[in-house]
Amino acid sequence: MEHFCEMTAQMAINGDGIAAMALRDCVLGQPLTHVDDQYGCRALVLLDGVDAIVELARRFGKLLTDDSDDAWSFLNDFTDGTGLHPSAETTLRKLSETDDAIKAFWSNEQAWALREQRNTPQTKEQGMQEVRERTRRELPLEKILDDAQARVGQYPSRYMRFGRYATEDELRAVLLRLRNESDEEVCLRLLWVFGRASLPDLHPRVWQLAESKNDNVRDAAVTALAQCTDPRVGDFGRAMLRSALSTTTAAEGLEALVKNFQPDDQALIMAVLSHIAPSDEEAHNMGFSISNICRENASSNLSDLLIWDYENNPCTLCRSYTVTRMLGIGALSPRLISECLHDANEEIRQLAQETASR
Repeated sequence: MEHFCEMTAQMAINGDGIAAMALRDCVLGQPLTHVDDQYGCRALVLLDGVDAIVELARRFGKLLTDDSDDAWSFLNDFTDGTGLHPSAETTLRKLSETDDAIKAFWSNEQAWALREQRNTPQTKEQGMQEVRERTRRELPLEKILDDAQARVGQYPSRYMRFGRYATEDELRAVLLRLRNESDEEVCLRLLWVFGRASLPDLHPRVWQLAESKNDNVRDAAVTALAQCTDPRVGDFGRAMLRSALSTTTAAEGLEALVKNFQPDDQALIMAVLSHIAPSDEEAHNMGFSISNICRENASSNLSDLLIWDYENNPCTLCRSYTVTRMLGIGALSPRLISECLHDANEEIRQLAQETASR
């Protein structure tokens, strides 16, 4: 998607008014968050310059005002390769005096710059320990439970960050609250805690929420289950795939198999994939699960899944991993090599050229 946005920006810069309108609608029309990938921001800056930076800063700043979690530095990403960084800083600094959203954005940028200045070289382990300690200070168990009860936050970032560094006892406390909670909006936030943390046990309440009519709640519950290596989760994923009437159900079934994959599952997955027509976003999500299945099951021959991912996934970064993996297991056929020679990703083209020359 990113390379489509940049290509559209070049068309717009060269006078295509329809391309300019489409790019602005695409970038500014997406539900911006500071925890997920945002497509086209740099492309919009290439087109509209500092004006685009100001608009994006205002939108991201509003998110930072609503959700106090740390976010990463955005300005370098916005201005990379444009030469606009100095003028953008001057403009944002001035606007931050009167605009609350831009003030939040600018304060976040300054905090990151100060952090970079203060940081001394440290090992990866030291860095992770520092993040862990800071997270546990900022997000104690009581705050997470209170925030969930008050339905604080529209995105899972703070809850997932807490879960990643929580103790076993803390995770059990969250699960206990979840077991006794009937409000699904509260349950959603409690489930977010287990977005990257394993559930202490597979309580019936989690299975119940995995059947919710609320798409967000069901997705969060399936994600929580998918963190567990357990035959019941594998069986659940296979049942979802066998009954998949939509790409959403198929994607959830794939996610549940990441840590519970069995060799025979490739045939089931391919049978499902052959009968659905995912959108680009859905194909990207499914490709992400396929990549994770391949990483978790490196000893298995998963060439059919990898080929599907390459042919359907619009993300150049995901396809790059897929091509590297296919090359490693000897699954990159002459037909695919020929296709890779014309891929939008330079790294994929280079890999194909090196393989073809051999």
